Amino acid sequence: MEKSQCQQIKKEYENLKLLKKEFDLEFQKAVETGDLTRAKELKTQLETKKDVLVEKIIPREIKGTWENPETGEKKEIILNIQENLKNYKEFYKSHLNLELSKEEEKEIKRIWAKNRKEIQKEMETYGYDYLLLLPENLPDIQTLNAELIETMEEPGKGKVKETYQSDNLKEGGGLKEVKTSQAQKTRIIITKNIQNTFQSQDPIIEATLNKNIMELTGLTEEKVKKKIENKEPLTMNFKEKIKDKEIPIKAEGLSLEEYMIFQRMYFNQTNKHLDEDGWTWFLKSLSGSRVVHSSWHPGSRRLDAGADGLGHSNAYLGGRPSRSFSD
Repeated sequence: MEKSQCQQIKKEYENLKLLKKEFDLEFQKAVETGDLTRAKELKTQLETKKDVLVEKIIPREIKGTWENPETGEKKEIILNIQENLKNYKEFYKSHLNLELSKEEEKEIKRIWAKNRKEIQKEMETYGYDYLLLLPENLPDIQTLNAELIETMEEPGKGKVKETYQSDNLKEGGGLKEVKTSQAQKTRIIITKNIQNTFQSQDPIIEATLNKNIMELTGLTEEKVKKKIENKEPLTMNFKEKIKDKEIPIKAEGLSLEEYMIFQRMYFNQTNKHLDEDGWTWFLKSLSGSRVVHSSWHPGSRRLDAGADGLGHSNAYLGGRPSRSFSD
Protein backbone atom coordinates (compact mmCIF):
# COMPACT_ATOMS: atom_id res chain seq x y z
CA MET A 1 0.00 0.00 0.00
CA GLU A 2 1.38 3.41 -1.02
CA LYS A 3 2.19 6.09 1.57
CA SER A 4 -0.57 8.40 0.27
CA GLN A 5 -3.13 5.58 0.62
CA CYS A 6 -2.01 4.90 4.19
CA GLN A 7 -2.35 8.58 5.05
CA GLN A 8 -5.83 8.70 3.53
CA ILE A 9 -6.93 5.62 5.48
CA LYS A 10 -5.51 7.10 8.68
CA LYS A 11 -7.46 10.31 8.04
CA GLU A 12 -10.69 8.37 7.42
CA TYR A 13 -10.10 6.39 10.60
CA GLU A 14 -9.70 9.59 12.66
CA ASN A 15 -12.92 10.95 11.13
CA LEU A 16 -14.64 7.69 12.01
CA LYS A 17 -13.59 8.08 15.64
CA LEU A 18 -14.99 11.61 15.72
CA LEU A 19 -18.25 10.36 14.23
CA LYS A 20 -18.38 7.64 16.90
CA LYS A 21 -18.01 10.27 19.65
CA GLU A 22 -20.79 12.33 18.10
CA PHE A 23 -23.02 9.23 17.96
CA ASP A 24 -22.31 8.42 21.62
CA LEU A 25 -23.35 11.96 22.66
CA GLU A 26 -26.52 11.84 20.58
CA PHE A 27 -27.36 8.41 21.96
CA GLN A 28 -27.11 9.76 25.51
CA LYS A 29 -29.42 12.63 24.56
CA ALA A 30 -31.85 10.16 22.99
CA VAL A 31 -31.96 8.17 26.23
CA GLU A 32 -32.97 11.34 28.07
CA THR A 33 -35.36 12.80 25.47
CA GLY A 34 -36.68 9.67 23.77
CA ASP A 35 -35.94 11.19 20.34
CA LEU A 36 -33.82 8.68 18.40
CA THR A 37 -33.93 10.45 15.02
CA ARG A 38 -30.43 11.97 15.01
CA ALA A 39 -28.86 8.93 16.72
CA LYS A 40 -30.29 6.63 14.03
CA GLU A 41 -28.93 8.89 11.26
CA LEU A 42 -25.46 8.88 12.83
CA LYS A 43 -25.57 5.13 13.35
CA THR A 44 -26.29 4.60 9.64
CA GLN A 45 -23.44 6.93 8.67
CA LEU A 46 -21.10 5.21 11.12
CA GLU A 47 -21.83 1.74 9.79
CA THR A 48 -21.55 2.84 6.15
CA LYS A 49 -18.22 4.62 6.64
CA LYS A 50 -16.89 1.72 8.69
CA ASP A 51 -17.75 -0.77 5.91
CA VAL A 52 -16.04 1.44 3.32
CA LEU A 53 -12.90 1.71 5.47
CA VAL A 54 -12.77 -2.02 6.17
CA GLU A 55 -12.98 -2.69 2.38
CA LYS A 56 -9.90 -0.51 1.91
CA ILE A 57 -7.94 -2.17 4.70
CA ILE A 58 -8.67 -5.82 3.90
CA PRO A 59 -6.12 -7.24 1.44
CA ARG A 60 -7.87 -8.58 -1.64
CA GLU A 61 -4.94 -10.81 -2.51
CA ILE A 62 -2.63 -13.02 -0.54
CA LYS A 63 0.53 -14.02 -2.36
CA GLY A 64 3.00 -16.76 -1.57
CA THR A 65 5.78 -18.85 -3.09
CA TRP A 66 5.80 -22.63 -2.65
CA GLU A 67 8.90 -24.70 -3.30
CA ASN A 68 8.13 -28.24 -4.39
CA PRO A 69 10.16 -30.43 -1.97
CA GLU A 70 10.62 -33.09 -4.65
CA THR A 71 11.69 -31.01 -7.65
CA GLY A 72 12.83 -27.75 -6.05
CA GLU A 73 10.59 -25.90 -8.51
CA LYS A 74 9.10 -22.68 -7.15
CA LYS A 75 5.47 -21.78 -7.76
CA GLU A 76 3.95 -18.34 -7.29
CA ILE A 77 0.45 -18.51 -5.76
CA ILE A 78 -2.10 -15.70 -5.62
CA LEU A 79 -5.48 -16.07 -3.91
CA ASN A 80 -8.03 -13.28 -4.40
CA ILE A 81 -10.92 -13.09 -1.94
CA GLN A 82 -13.02 -10.68 -4.01
CA GLU A 83 -12.96 -12.86 -7.13
CA ASN A 84 -13.76 -15.96 -5.12
CA LEU A 85 -16.61 -14.30 -3.24
CA LYS A 86 -18.18 -13.26 -6.55
CA ASN A 87 -17.83 -16.80 -7.94
CA TYR A 88 -19.23 -18.49 -4.85
CA LYS A 89 -22.18 -16.10 -4.57
CA GLU A 90 -23.16 -17.04 -8.12
CA PHE A 91 -22.44 -20.73 -7.46
CA TYR A 92 -24.64 -21.01 -4.36
CA LYS A 93 -27.45 -18.99 -5.91
CA SER A 94 -27.41 -20.99 -9.15
CA HIS A 95 -27.12 -24.50 -7.72
CA LEU A 96 -28.67 -24.33 -4.25
CA ASN A 97 -30.83 -21.18 -4.42
CA LEU A 98 -28.81 -20.02 -1.44
CA GLU A 99 -28.09 -16.33 -0.97
CA LEU A 100 -24.91 -15.25 0.79
CA SER A 101 -26.08 -12.49 3.11
CA LYS A 102 -24.20 -9.22 3.50
CA GLU A 103 -23.26 -10.29 7.00
CA GLU A 104 -21.83 -13.59 5.72
CA GLU A 105 -19.79 -11.70 3.13
CA LYS A 106 -18.46 -9.43 5.86
CA GLU A 107 -17.68 -12.43 8.04
CA ILE A 108 -15.73 -14.11 5.24
CA LYS A 109 -13.75 -10.91 4.71
CA ARG A 110 -13.09 -10.63 8.45
CA ILE A 111 -11.82 -14.22 8.54
CA TRP A 112 -9.62 -13.48 5.53
CA ALA A 113 -8.15 -10.32 7.07
CA LYS A 114 -7.69 -11.80 10.54
CA ASN A 115 -5.86 -14.91 9.27
CA ARG A 116 -3.95 -13.52 6.29
CA LYS A 117 -0.50 -14.24 7.73
CA GLU A 118 -1.41 -17.81 8.65
CA ILE A 119 -3.03 -18.36 5.24
CA GLN A 120 0.14 -17.17 3.52
CA LYS A 121 2.27 -19.42 5.73
CA GLU A 122 0.14 -22.48 4.89
CA MET A 123 0.25 -21.61 1.17
CA GLU A 124 4.03 -21.47 1.27
CA THR A 125 4.36 -24.65 3.34
CA TYR A 126 2.02 -26.97 1.41
CA GLY A 127 1.30 -25.21 -1.87
CA TYR A 128 -2.37 -24.54 -1.17
CA ASP A 129 -3.71 -22.73 -4.22
CA TYR A 130 -7.50 -23.14 -4.05
CA LEU A 131 -10.17 -21.48 -1.93
CA LEU A 132 -13.42 -23.01 -0.73
CA LEU A 133 -15.87 -20.54 0.82
CA LEU A 134 -18.62 -22.16 2.86
CA PRO A 135 -21.61 -20.46 4.50
CA GLU A 136 -23.02 -21.60 7.82
CA ASN A 137 -26.37 -22.68 6.42
CA LEU A 138 -25.26 -25.33 3.92
CA PRO A 139 -27.93 -27.97 3.15
CA ASP A 140 -27.45 -31.57 4.30
CA ILE A 141 -25.36 -34.11 2.39
CA GLN A 142 -28.33 -35.68 0.59
CA THR A 143 -29.39 -32.29 -0.76
CA LEU A 144 -25.83 -31.43 -1.80
CA ASN A 145 -25.59 -34.77 -3.59
CA ALA A 146 -28.92 -34.29 -5.35
CA GLU A 147 -28.37 -30.64 -6.32
CA LEU A 148 -24.62 -30.49 -6.96
CA ILE A 149 -23.45 -33.96 -7.93
CA GLU A 150 -26.34 -35.69 -9.67
CA THR A 151 -27.24 -32.60 -11.74
CA MET A 152 -23.92 -32.48 -13.59
CA GLU A 153 -24.34 -32.42 -17.37
CA GLU A 154 -21.31 -33.87 -19.15
CA PRO A 155 -20.70 -32.43 -22.65
CA GLY A 156 -22.06 -34.82 -25.26
CA LYS A 157 -23.14 -37.37 -22.67
CA GLY A 158 -25.93 -35.77 -20.70
CA LYS A 159 -26.68 -35.94 -16.99
CA VAL A 160 -24.45 -38.14 -14.82
CA LYS A 161 -25.76 -41.22 -13.05
CA GLU A 162 -27.03 -41.54 -9.48
CA THR A 163 -24.33 -41.61 -6.80
CA TYR A 164 -23.27 -45.13 -5.87
CA GLN A 165 -23.23 -46.02 -2.17
CA SER A 166 -21.12 -49.00 -1.08
CA ASP A 167 -22.43 -51.75 1.18
CA ASN A 168 -20.23 -50.47 4.03
CA LEU A 169 -21.74 -47.02 3.66
CA LYS A 170 -25.28 -48.41 3.51
CA GLU A 171 -24.59 -50.44 6.63
CA GLY A 172 -23.94 -47.17 8.44
CA GLY A 173 -27.19 -45.70 7.14
CA GLY A 174 -26.00 -44.35 3.76
CA LEU A 175 -25.37 -40.73 2.87
CA LYS A 176 -28.19 -39.48 5.09
CA GLU A 177 -26.46 -40.85 8.20
CA VAL A 178 -22.94 -39.59 7.46
CA LYS A 179 -21.84 -37.46 10.42
CA THR A 180 -19.40 -34.59 10.13
CA SER A 181 -17.20 -33.93 13.16
CA GLN A 182 -17.04 -30.19 12.59
CA ALA A 183 -19.36 -27.40 13.62
CA GLN A 184 -21.34 -25.88 10.77
CA LYS A 185 -20.13 -22.31 10.55
CA THR A 186 -19.03 -19.82 7.92
CA ARG A 187 -15.47 -20.70 6.98
CA ILE A 188 -12.65 -20.36 4.47
CA ILE A 189 -10.80 -23.49 3.41
CA ILE A 190 -7.51 -23.57 1.53
CA THR A 191 -6.52 -26.74 -0.28
CA LYS A 192 -4.74 -27.94 -3.42
CA ASN A 193 -6.24 -27.64 -6.89
CA ILE A 194 -5.30 -31.21 -7.83
CA GLN A 195 -7.65 -33.41 -9.87
CA ASN A 196 -6.56 -36.89 -8.77
CA THR A 197 -5.14 -38.25 -5.54
CA PHE A 198 -3.46 -41.12 -7.45
CA GLN A 199 -0.61 -40.17 -9.76
CA SER A 200 -1.16 -36.53 -8.87
CA GLN A 201 2.47 -35.54 -9.46
CA ASP A 202 2.16 -33.59 -6.21
CA PRO A 203 4.48 -34.85 -3.43
CA ILE A 204 2.19 -33.65 -0.61
CA ILE A 205 -0.86 -35.49 -1.99
CA GLU A 206 1.18 -38.56 -2.90
CA ALA A 207 2.57 -38.72 0.64
CA THR A 208 -0.95 -39.52 1.89
CA LEU A 209 -1.46 -42.56 -0.38
CA ASN A 210 -1.50 -46.12 0.93
CA LYS A 211 -1.85 -44.95 4.54
CA ASN A 212 -4.50 -46.10 6.99
CA ILE A 213 -6.12 -43.69 9.43
CA MET A 214 -3.57 -44.29 12.17
CA GLU A 215 -0.71 -43.62 9.77
CA LEU A 216 -2.35 -40.45 8.48
CA THR A 217 -3.14 -39.06 11.94
CA GLY A 218 -0.05 -40.27 13.78
CA LEU A 219 -2.32 -41.63 16.53
CA THR A 220 -2.80 -45.06 18.01
CA GLU A 221 -5.99 -46.90 17.13
CA GLU A 222 -7.21 -46.37 20.69
CA LYS A 223 -6.75 -42.60 20.43
CA VAL A 224 -8.44 -42.48 17.02
CA LYS A 225 -11.44 -44.34 18.41
CA LYS A 226 -11.59 -41.96 21.36
CA LYS A 227 -11.64 -38.96 19.01
CA ILE A 228 -14.41 -40.56 16.99
CA GLU A 229 -16.35 -41.29 20.18
CA ASN A 230 -15.96 -37.65 21.27
CA LYS A 231 -16.95 -36.41 17.79
CA GLU A 232 -13.59 -34.69 17.37
CA PRO A 233 -12.23 -34.22 13.83
CA LEU A 234 -9.29 -36.34 12.76
CA THR A 235 -6.31 -34.48 11.30
CA MET A 236 -3.21 -35.44 9.36
CA ASN A 237 -0.01 -35.50 11.37
CA PHE A 238 2.85 -37.57 9.95
CA LYS A 239 6.29 -37.25 8.39
CA GLU A 240 7.22 -38.32 4.89
CA LYS A 241 10.65 -38.70 3.34
CA ILE A 242 10.69 -36.73 0.12
CA LYS A 243 13.96 -36.68 -1.81
CA ASP A 244 16.06 -37.63 1.24
CA LYS A 245 14.41 -34.97 3.38
CA GLU A 246 11.85 -35.69 6.10
CA ILE A 247 8.85 -33.42 5.58
CA PRO A 248 6.29 -32.97 8.39
CA ILE A 249 2.71 -32.87 7.13
CA LYS A 250 0.26 -31.34 9.58
CA ALA A 251 -3.07 -30.61 7.97
CA GLU A 252 -6.79 -31.11 8.04
CA GLY A 253 -8.64 -33.26 5.56
CA LEU A 254 -11.89 -32.41 3.80
CA SER A 255 -15.38 -33.41 4.87
CA LEU A 256 -17.77 -35.02 2.39
CA GLU A 257 -19.79 -31.77 2.24
CA GLU A 258 -16.69 -29.71 1.48
CA TYR A 259 -15.64 -32.23 -1.14
CA MET A 260 -19.03 -32.05 -2.87
CA ILE A 261 -18.70 -28.26 -3.12
CA PHE A 262 -15.15 -28.68 -4.48
CA GLN A 263 -16.24 -31.47 -6.85
CA ARG A 264 -18.96 -29.34 -8.48
CA MET A 265 -16.84 -26.18 -8.61
CA TYR A 266 -14.04 -28.16 -10.26
CA PHE A 267 -16.46 -29.60 -12.82
CA ASN A 268 -17.91 -26.17 -13.60
CA GLN A 269 -14.41 -24.82 -14.22
CA THR A 270 -12.89 -27.77 -16.14
CA ASN A 271 -15.67 -30.16 -17.32
CA LYS A 272 -13.68 -32.84 -15.47
CA HIS A 273 -14.24 -34.60 -12.15
CA LEU A 274 -12.07 -34.86 -9.06
CA ASP A 275 -10.65 -38.32 -8.42
CA GLU A 276 -11.25 -39.92 -11.79
CA ASP A 277 -8.08 -41.73 -10.75
CA GLY A 278 -7.77 -42.45 -7.04
CA TRP A 279 -9.90 -42.09 -3.91
CA THR A 280 -10.06 -39.45 -1.17
CA TRP A 281 -10.40 -40.12 2.56
CA PHE A 282 -12.70 -37.66 4.37
CA LEU A 283 -11.19 -37.44 7.83
CA LYS A 284 -14.04 -35.24 9.08
CA SER A 285 -16.85 -37.55 7.86
CA LEU A 286 -17.90 -40.79 9.54
CA SER A 287 -20.34 -43.57 8.75
CA GLY A 288 -20.79 -45.29 12.08
CA SER A 289 -17.25 -46.23 13.15
CA ARG A 290 -15.94 -46.11 9.57
CA VAL A 291 -14.30 -43.19 7.77
CA VAL A 292 -15.97 -42.06 4.55
CA HIS A 293 -14.16 -41.89 1.19
CA SER A 294 -15.07 -41.24 -2.42
CA SER A 295 -13.95 -41.27 -6.06
CA TRP A 296 -15.39 -40.61 -9.50
CA HIS A 297 -16.08 -43.63 -11.73
CA PRO A 298 -15.62 -42.37 -15.33
CA GLY A 299 -16.99 -45.54 -16.92
CA SER A 300 -20.17 -45.53 -14.85
CA ARG A 301 -20.30 -41.69 -14.93
CA ARG A 302 -21.04 -41.33 -11.24
CA LEU A 303 -19.66 -40.47 -7.84
CA ASP A 304 -18.78 -43.56 -5.81
CA ALA A 305 -19.15 -43.08 -2.06
CA GLY A 306 -17.94 -45.62 0.47
CA ALA A 307 -16.58 -46.09 3.98
CA ASP A 308 -13.92 -48.31 5.52
CA GLY A 309 -12.42 -49.24 8.85
CA LEU A 310 -9.47 -47.49 10.45
CA GLY A 311 -6.93 -50.07 9.31
CA HIS A 312 -7.89 -49.96 5.63
CA SER A 313 -5.37 -48.68 3.09
CA ASN A 314 -4.47 -49.06 -0.57
CA ALA A 315 -2.22 -47.40 -3.12
CA TYR A 316 -5.11 -45.50 -4.74
CA LEU A 317 -6.57 -44.04 -1.52
CA GLY A 318 -5.18 -40.88 0.06
CA GLY A 319 -6.16 -37.60 1.65
CA ARG A 320 -6.56 -34.03 0.49
CA PRO A 321 -4.60 -31.81 2.92
CA SER A 322 -6.36 -28.56 3.75
CA ARG A 323 -6.71 -25.88 6.39
CA SER A 324 -9.91 -24.19 7.49
CA PHE A 325 -10.41 -20.77 9.09
CA SER A 326 -13.44 -19.38 10.89
CA ASP A 327 -14.37 -16.83 13.59
